Amino acid sequence: MLVVAAAALGALPASAAQQGAWPQLPKLVLQRCIAAKQSVDHNPFSTLSNDFFVITAYDEDGNKSAYPGVEKKPNKDNRSPALSVYLVVRIFLVGDQPAPFIHDAALMVSEKNMVSRGSRKPVARSWILLDVDGDGTVDKLMFSQSLKKTQAPSHEVKIPADRKGALQGYYEKAVRRLTRKAANPSADMCLPI
Repeated sequence: MLVVAAAALGALPASAAQQGAWPQLPKLVLQRCIAAKQSVDHNPFSTLSNDFFVITAYDEDGNKSAYPGVEKKPNKDNRSPALSVYLVVRIFLVGDQPAPFIHDAALMVSEKNMVSRGSRKPVARSWILLDVDGDGTVDKLMFSQSLKKTQAPSHEVKIPADRKGALQGYYEKAVRRLTRKAANPSADMCLPI
């Protein structure tokens, strides 16, 4: 899972993470009219036939509103903020067990076209909260930040003791919301008025 998470962040730089600093995770305001999609695929990195990824994805297009035909209000740089949230869970199907064995999980949150304080350039930020042993607890955090046309690798960030509870709460809330959205896609069907 760490390989998949690192690859997902690999294209995004980590100037703030190199210094050990990172901004707050974005608020999880999932738009009602945008569905979360879920897929189950065999792990392409594994030779085991019972090794799968369950991927739940939520993507906001920064230039479109959640409502068809209504454009989002752009920032000063004519770019609208966009939020993407992915939950990747690696599972093993074991014999005739009714529930799969959860090996590990990663919650990937990214926001694009954000404008930092004191800057007019759009910024992309990504966080990966890793549960490396499948026990539902956040064990590691990776963060990257990029300015336009800047490339650098992502880095693991040490989780401060006073932030562990907040990160764990964020992770659990995101898992619940994404899972609920993916389980009931008809609730996300919206028609323009």
